[in-house]
This record gives sequence, C-alpha cells and structure tokens, in this order.
Amino acid sequence: MEILKRVGKSFIGIMILIFALSLYYYLPKTEIVHVVGTEVKWIDKKGNEKLAKDVRYIFTKDAKTNKASVFRNEDMPWPPYFKFDSGDLSGQAMALEKTQPLPTALVTYYGWRIQLFSLYPNAVAIEAVEAGYQHIPWFNIIFLSALLILLGWMWWKIKNWHRHKAS
Repeated sequence: MEILKRVGKSFIGIMILIFALSLYYYLPKTEIVHVVGTEVKWIDKKGNEKLAKDVRYIFTKDAKTNKASVFRNEDMPWPPYFKFDSGDLSGQAMALEKTQPLPTALVTYYGWRIQLFSLYPNAVAIEAVEAGYQHIPWFNIIFLSALLILLGWMWWKIKNWHRHKAS
C-alpha cells in the first residue's frame, strides 16, 4: 500500500511538472531588443514537398546586454495563439529596422531557444518602444493569479469532500 501511495504521488508530481513546463513554454514572454535584420528561409524536410515551407526570422540584439538573439516568425494555426500574420510581423520588423539605425522594440514571443536542436522562440508581436521602456506582463500576472485561485478553490473543495466523506 505504501508503494502505491509513492507511485501515485510521483505520478501527480510528474503531471504537475509537465503542466508547469507547458505553461512556461506557452505563456507569452517579452524582450526589449534592437531589431537588426530579418530573413526568410525555405525549409525542406528531407525532400518531402508537403512539409516544405518558408520560415521567417527576426534578428535582434538585447537592448541592455547587446547579446544577439533570433526569433522564429512562423504561423501557428492552433491554440493558444492562432497566429496567421507572420508576413505582417516581418513587415513590421523590417519597417522598424529601416526607420532608425538601432530601433528599440518590444518582442512578444513564446517558446525556448535550444541551440543544440536549432530551436528558436516564435515571435507573436513586435512594437516600437522608447529606450528605457519597462514592460509589466499583465496577462501573465492575471492568468497565473486566476489559475492559483482556481487551484486553491479546487484543493479546498477536495479537502471538504474528504472531511464529509469521513464523517
């Protein structure tokens, strides 16, 4: 019976970890950067024409550290983003690049940069901001607060259900 409890707790822990990593991957993140270029590459998956596509990239430098970073700019036709404007987003990045020598922009993105697998975060929005701009991630604050309240309420309901069941 003790082993079964440990297996159950381990399973719940793994599910919580997977859920937390999914939230961390998909919740929007922002970065204040200087746009330095854009590019379109034709990606061909081992000769399969059905999987071939154009992938756009936005090249940037971090506004504070000058560290280079690259954002993939690709449509995503499924939740949570339903992004269909990668061409428009590339146009906005190009326009920013052409208007000023090193334009400061706020890039909203999701995903991770994993160099080993050549994975890049996917940009979902870009907008010009003034130098020194500080972003407050209101969506993430409200979403995570609501999620914590919901989880707390569910925990409370389950505890009460167990108390009533035991009496």
